[in-house]
Amino acid sequence: MESIRDYIDLSDERLETLARVKANQILMMLDRGYPPNESESKLISAPCLNTRIETDEPDDGDILGHFLTFIRDTMGDDEKKLALLRKPETLYTHVMNRDYRIERPGGRLTIIKIRYPTDKGKGGLSEAIGDEKSRQIPDERIYIYIFPVPPTHHVYSTVRELTKTQVEIFSEDKFYNDVMGYKLQPKFTVISKEEERELLYMEDGRKRISLRNLQIMSYDDPVARWLGLKVNDIVRVERESLWLDEFQSKEITYRRVAIVPHSKKETKRTAVVEASETPETADDGDDELPDDGEDELPDDGDDELPDDGEDAFEGE
Repeated sequence: MESIRDYIDLSDERLETLARVKANQILMMLDRGYPPNESESKLISAPCLNTRIETDEPDDGDILGHFLTFIRDTMGDDEKKLALLRKPETLYTHVMNRDYRIERPGGRLTIIKIRYPTDKGKGGLSEAIGDEKSRQIPDERIYIYIFPVPPTHHVYSTVRELTKTQVEIFSEDKFYNDVMGYKLQPKFTVISKEEERELLYMEDGRKRISLRNLQIMSYDDPVARWLGLKVNDIVRVERESLWLDEFQSKEITYRRVAIVPHSKKETKRTAVVEASETPETADDGDDELPDDGEDELPDDGDDELPDDGEDAFEGE
């Protein structure tokens, strides 16, 4: 039998890149609460592909070897099936792609499909677009597309037109590193509706804090995208602190996920999205006083001194 490497017409460098992308994709889904299968668990057990592993044993650094073993475990030993790997697209469709099926209460299914399209244009979204048009399937479907190269603007505009199918778009370089694998990275947890109500309201029903007064976490933040957070999700951030006493070793804060606009056009879109996705515990604005601007003093510039350059160093 030929070595599995002989079937794959890709460079060693490209295979090592795909190995890192696949390992970090598995870790991302694990952080979202979706456990890996046996072959995936074996892949991320290698310290050279998982920086979260703390071990005193030396790292073999054999990224290519671990990935080829993963391909063998995924494809099996059938030579006819392995021969399909001679076509580069087979590696993406049979090895890199992944489907998750999660059964929800009441028998409803959530199906997550991770796809590695070779086409950076609209054609890469053909499966999600076809699902959007039919949509006679009762289960919930989420597509996560990881493009080898940054997708075109037409891809993003097409995704915004989808209303029934949830689609997340990533470029491959977002998975070169493990976002949550840094030692100083705090722990992020999306709180439940019960915890959210306890945070925002007192026991007698009076409001403790307004939803809009929480710190903002951008919807485009790498951690928010990694965890699949949605607008108006409230996240508990637990950070180890050296300044607290022995009775409290963690600093806990809460953040609200929101779209941070960068232009007037995005500002209008932000208002529409946040209004449509506001939860039941959202602030209705009754407890906030209107800002009439009378407390703000105009800035006439009299307090600023002109810069004559005399205090600047000349590099002598």
